[in-house]
Amino acid sequence: MYVGPVSAMEELDEKLCPWCIADGSSASKLGASFADPDPLVQAGVPNDVVEEITLRTPCYESWQQDSWLAHCGDACEFHGDATCDDVSDASVEAKQQWKDEFKQDEAGWQLATDGYRPGGSSAFYKFQCRHCHLVLLGWDLD
Repeated sequence: MYVGPVSAMEELDEKLCPWCIADGSSASKLGASFADPDPLVQAGVPNDVVEEITLRTPCYESWQQDSWLAHCGDACEFHGDATCDDVSDASVEAKQQWKDEFKQDEAGWQLATDGYRPGGSSAFYKFQCRHCHLVLLGWDLD
């Protein structure tokens, strides 16, 4: 049963069936959505992909607001909390994307990643491009 983030027209008291999320019936019957569409729309992701992520894909838990990443004109795959190696071995392109997204510089990167542990106060989320396979990092703070 799915008990993660959901936005619906009315308060939901029950757990949601993951198959009902996947086939879109949760979205249509309950007016439910599972991710914020704005980051994907702003990245120029096609509407059918935005709908797949927001209406038929369970979202991830984050401290603040989820932000599904996109690359190569498509939504990325979500792989959960980034490992320590994902963060310490981040590519130059991934670091630059992170700095641009969160308006940070190298000092900000060092501060955010210093002592990083999955599940901690500084949360990094691993996304991977479905086309070029670049690993990107989402970020949130408690």
